Amino acid sequence: MERERFDVIIVGAGPSGSLSARRIAEKGLNVLLIEEHKTIGLPVHCAGWISGCPFTEKLINEFGRENIITPVDRWRVWTPSGELAFEIKFNGGYFVDRVNFDQFLAKKAIQAGSHLSIRTKVIDVIKENDKINGVIINKGGKQYKIYSDLLLGCDGTRSIPMGIAKKSGILKYDKKKGREFFPGIQVELLNMKEVEPGVIEIFFGTIFDKNLGNAFVSHLEKGHGMIGFGTFQDYLNVKKNHPIFKKRLENAQEFGIRAGLYGILLGESLKTGVMTGLMLCGDAVGYHGIVPAAISGLMAADTAVYAANASDFSQETLKNYDRMRRRHPISKMKFGISIPDLSEDQLDLFIKNEGEAINKALFKDFEKSDYEL
Repeated sequence: MERERFDVIIVGAGPSGSLSARRIAEKGLNVLLIEEHKTIGLPVHCAGWISGCPFTEKLINEFGRENIITPVDRWRVWTPSGELAFEIKFNGGYFVDRVNFDQFLAKKAIQAGSHLSIRTKVIDVIKENDKINGVIINKGGKQYKIYSDLLLGCDGTRSIPMGIAKKSGILKYDKKKGREFFPGIQVELLNMKEVEPGVIEIFFGTIFDKNLGNAFVSHLEKGHGMIGFGTFQDYLNVKKNHPIFKKRLENAQEFGIRAGLYGILLGESLKTGVMTGLMLCGDAVGYHGIVPAAISGLMAADTAVYAANASDFSQETLKNYDRMRRRHPISKMKFGISIPDLSEDQLDLFIKNEGEAINKALFKDFEKSDYEL
């Protein structure tokens, strides 16, 4: 590496990483943005849904409305027995091509003055007396130490079980001990029947993977959709045995299969997202979804600039980031609810009786989210 020290190192060039890198670089600080993979945006881990809110409109205006795949305006939930429980019309935001979106944000960060290092894997953090001083990386088969005043962990869902959150030791402050993570897949399909662009569907039932317990369907374009499952075997089983999916997928062609991790506590953020020399953003701090990730990245960036101006990167100073995110609607943007162990009949009744009210309340929190871009 040409430079062995930066003001700020950011790990992960997703929305939170790229937006924070851009903001910090615009303020004149030396920023290194590290991406493990050789191409920004790949591999893809989501359908590209940006939930509807004022902040989303700012993002989309900058990204270009011509790049929208489809607006999202309906949310549909099915019971385990295969009945339509309810459908809500809402300001659901947009589906975008996630690869193009991530690359757009990363380009903006580089144009603002950030340094980008692709094909760079973080092996460990540099830590002394509970202070994070940088990272140890592997690039081109060689290991390097790169030092910084501040490290931002924007390394996604894997951060908590095996990434920056785990390596830093920050999880000792977590209020939710024993967070669980499981594999998940998303199957992209063409020639799928009954695709209605702009609809998102959730199917519940014991037929689905026992850990996930549902399937998440994104309707993109005519015949083109994505379905999230727990495992590939789950997909094959549902395709053969589910009363609705076996009809919809009868002549569908697999166009792509994406894999990743998901946490049971979707949207349940860490109690503490900072320690001296470190802040976590997006999935790394427990937020799920593009909007919470992006806003948390910008909050961390603003805190980083304040800390740099004060030459103070202590946990006490960085706690301002924790206070900001807890006061913001993103702290309520939970993409799942904890349901006790219910039988399918009980779950059927719960969804029919309580589901619509719970979802409408959830969307009210979504629609409040805003932040300066």
